[in-house]
Amino acid sequence: MPAQHVPPSATKTRLLNGLGLQVGNQQHEQIYLMIKGNAEQGYSTLCANRQNLKKDFENCTGRWQYNYVKDEAIVRAIGHIESLAIPALKQWYEHWGVAGKPRNFVIDWFLWHAFRNKDPRNKPKSSTSNFHADDDDNAAAAGPSVSHYDPVRDEHVPAQRSR
Repeated sequence: MPAQHVPPSATKTRLLNGLGLQVGNQQHEQIYLMIKGNAEQGYSTLCANRQNLKKDFENCTGRWQYNYVKDEAIVRAIGHIESLAIPALKQWYEHWGVAGKPRNFVIDWFLWHAFRNKDPRNKPKSSTSNFHADDDDNAAAAGPSVSHYDPVRDEHVPAQRSR
């Protein structure tokens, strides 16, 4: 079953729905956590090399934002993350129809969120293996006054309810 493409700014619930994964299914939650862990390693690898920064951001200090990184570096990181995936994850990428694509949107979503969650302008996220600890949807349920920093828009935006 090909996955329903979702943009990086989509909530976790919207991503899971698009992938046909269910909250509460332990196998699905483990898949999510494995991909998330791989993306966080990809984030660290990208941020370890200043040559990955776009020309306009070469002198930036502090935490990097997703939009500071060269597109080709993101594509390389996505390919690297996918190539290192355990066989079970590779089967899921094939199932979703994203395996081997230059811009695997599933890994891209996780990588975008790794940058977003490391951005100090967002509320601190705990680094835990609790599946619900990083739910964007919890903020959305709190109402329109809740916001987060969106590095693509370079501004704080209200949290949106999942559709």
